Amino acid sequence: MATAEEFAMSAMDLATVPPPQSDEQAAAIEWMPLGTFAVSTHEKDVEPSHVIQIAVSKEGIVSGTLYNIDTDQCQTVQGQVDKDTQRMALRIGEKR
Repeated sequence: MATAEEFAMSAMDLATVPPPQSDEQAAAIEWMPLGTFAVSTHEKDVEPSHVIQIAVSKEGIVSGTLYNIDTDQCQTVQGQVDKDTQRMALRIGEKR
């Protein structure tokens, strides 16, 4: 059990992924696709304008892109999976 603030802070920590130490290390990561999903902003959103595509590594690192159909812009998605709880937290773009 945690407060909402503690839960949010732990999600922010989980979503913060250190970059690979080298290009070789980055190239060696084996990615397994999780899928492509439409992201709606509310339950009556029958034509979502955002699509997210994500993959996960064996180490639990999550990477992908979020595409905004309306603005034709992509943002990087990164995060990781907590191996003990299976909780996944993501960061979209460069914002914390």
